[in-house]
This record gives sequence, structure tokens and C-alpha cells, in this order.
Amino acid sequence: MTQRSSPRAALDLRLAYRATSILLCLHSRMTYSKSPLTEALVEIRTKDSVPFERLSFFDELVKADFPRSQSRYQAEGQFLLEENPTASIEKRPFSRMYFSRDEKYIFQAATDGIVLSRLAPYQSWDMFYPELQKLWRLYKSEVHVGTVRRIAARYINQLHFQASRVDIEEYLKTRPEISNDIPIQLRDTSFYPSIGVSTTGHQGCNGHQSICYTPYQA
Repeated sequence: MTQRSSPRAALDLRLAYRATSILLCLHSRMTYSKSPLTEALVEIRTKDSVPFERLSFFDELVKADFPRSQSRYQAEGQFLLEENPTASIEKRPFSRMYFSRDEKYIFQAATDGIVLSRLAPYQSWDMFYPELQKLWRLYKSEVHVGTVRRIAARYINQLHFQASRVDIEEYLKTRPEISNDIPIQLRDTSFYPSIGVSTTGHQGCNGHQSICYTPYQA
């Protein structure tokens, strides 16, 4: 498969992966001197939620490693079609975000679990996992969570090619084929094929891969 773009253009190839449950354990031991990962995160979600006020204790517990923090909010709107229509918006906090000193790690303590993100440069799973484990144990001990309903991983690779023609198969072992019948205008802007993979023997285990090709001017 060949991706073509205009002369003197570079190709920005973004790959987003999602995995759940058992796929977290199937990480590769291969490391790269210049990792293409721009973000890697793991989220753990619980069946039950706790009041947002119970998350405030994290401010002091993680302050040494995550000195900057802020709240995240979600908004819900309602519109009533009556003789005199009315509209209302309700805004409420649902998580606290904490940033490491170099702002490469972002920890979110939510009312229904945690999310830990690592921004570029990504180091290794062996360095990421102990941090995740420590924060999850802290969350469990303070929030007293019950059933875990979801464990998910997401990571984004971004590859830059200083070329007007790139043979993707030289770089990716697993990739979708983009038909030559697709108009060149679509292939030269963005295209999102997906591959879904089911893992037998593990209920709820699946993988999802999305690839976006975005040419841009160098």
C-alpha cells in the first residue's frame, strides 16, 4: 500500500490503539531509541461512583509528585418544548487532574476510577506500570472501591515521513489496505480504517486499531 501526497509534502501518520483486560499483559519488550508514542494511557473504571468531594484528599497525597492540579467538569443540558420553552445547563465536577513536575505524567482521579497518561517521550511499560500500580492502590485504599467494570489501554503513535511517496508496508506489519478506488481527495486529507480483534477465552477482551493518514506541508 502506497500513500501519495503532493510534492514536498510530509506524511503525518497517526496510529491510535485501544485494548482491554488481557491485552495489557501482552506488551512487547522491544524498545526504540526514538519512540513514536505521543501518548499512552491506562484507565480503570469502577462499577459504582463516589461523591466528587471524596477526591479532595488526593491534593495532599500526590502533591509531592504531582504539584499542579485542576478539576474537570461535565455539563448536561435540558430543553423543554412547552408553551414557554425553557433550557437549562447543569455543570458539575467529576474528576481531579494532577500533573507531574515535568508534566509528562497526568493522573486523573475520577468519581468512578482513575486514568494515568504518559506523554512523549514514552519510556517503557516497566516504568509506567509501577506508577499506575501505586496510584491505583492509593485510590482503592482511600475510596474503598467495589467492582472494577473496565480496564483499558490507549496509545497513539505518530510517524513523520519527509517524502512525497511512502510504502506503508515497509514500516507496519499490521495495516489496513486503502483501495485505489477511493478518490485521491479523500486519501490525501484523512482516512480512518479500523481493525477489530476479538480474543477468545477472555470475556470482554478485545482490541481496536485506528489509523489516520494526514498529509501536511513540510
